[in-house]
Amino acid sequence: GPAEGAQANGQAAAGLRRQLSFVEVTIDEIAEVMESEVPGQDWLQGFWFRVLSAPAAPECRSLGLRTLTNWVAFYNRWQSLGNWKAGQALQVCNAVEMKDLLGIPM
Repeated sequence: GPAEGAQANGQAAAGLRRQLSFVEVTIDEIAEVMESEVPGQDWLQGFWFRVLSAPAAPECRSLGLRTLTNWVAFYNRWQSLGNWKAGQALQVCNAVEMKDLLGIPM
């Protein structure tokens, strides 16, 4: 809910300079790029801070085991929904759309 989003944003604000172990950029640098590409979407920073730095929920652990190739394919499927135009890909999706993007069988 909104309180969780605010908490995630607060956590992000406190830890933006954290260096990630799997890429050579900080969360702060990622946030700058997000703001330049999708201005005014502050919730995205809190969301990605949590995705990139928090422990995964047990139900989602299998997603963390996916390869970089898999995530590139996911990103490409997502961007193709917006015809490869900046800011045109889905901003919000339902569970079925996310299942299809992630390639998760039901």
